[in-house]
Amino acid sequence: METVKNHSNMNNQSLQYTANDALDYALNLKNSTLSDTSKADYKSKCNQFKKYLEENHQLLLTFNK
Repeated sequence: METVKNHSNMNNQSLQYTANDALDYALNLKNSTLSDTSKADYKSKCNQFKKYLEENHQLLLTFNK
């Protein structure tokens, strides 16, 4: 997953992320507020959704930030 280090350039460039990257990013943000049990549950749900996306050829769709 790409990490943006220079936030001043964000307005000057269009970043693209795959659905997989976006889900990983969101899960990473959420993990800081979850208990260990909830982290495992969220990770499992996220992986199930990724599997669904992969089976339907949607996992590598790109999104602009």
